Amino acid sequence: PAPSTLRPAPCTMYPAPCTLTPAPCTLHPAPYTLTCTLIPQHSLNCVVLKKYLPFILCIAAAALLYWIKTNQRGEKKKAEITGVEKSSEKEPFARDTALLAYSKHAKCRMDCRQIDKEEVQDILMNGKINFQRVEEDAEGITYPIEGLTKDGQQVRVVYAPKPDAIVVVTAIDLEKDWPCNCN
Repeated sequence: PAPSTLRPAPCTMYPAPCTLTPAPCTLHPAPYTLTCTLIPQHSLNCVVLKKYLPFILCIAAAALLYWIKTNQRGEKKKAEITGVEKSSEKEPFARDTALLAYSKHAKCRMDCRQIDKEEVQDILMNGKINFQRVEEDAEGITYPIEGLTKDGQQVRVVYAPKPDAIVVVTAIDLEKDWPCNCN
């Protein structure tokens, strides 16, 4: 077509009310190209915002749920527990693995949480007593000892020293909730 018969075509964008609005278009001589300049109407492209807003909200909700789940127990972080030497406080009982006895509840929890007797013995000998969780009742005092097992589980094993034995009361995985049907 001859240049005189070409007229600038109207420059229209996607017909959404909050997208970029067109400015006048300019027809250039040979090779007869049409150039349109866009002027932003809003700082955000609303079409994109409307399209991705549900995904953004789902990601934000998932991040909030994760943060709540990881911080709700008030547990010490793994980095604070692992690699810590035994407490400099006086040991409240002799840590002798030959005296270990396992309660029915402890055996069930160990089975559910994949913690074996060797790991319980290792935690007794090398773990750190969490003095903030020591409890005393009519049956005596229980001492939670925390540490890392050979397979990388961050665990807390609760021991109840008796005159002739050290009773394993329970074993807890601090990082994973295991399904258990112990009564």
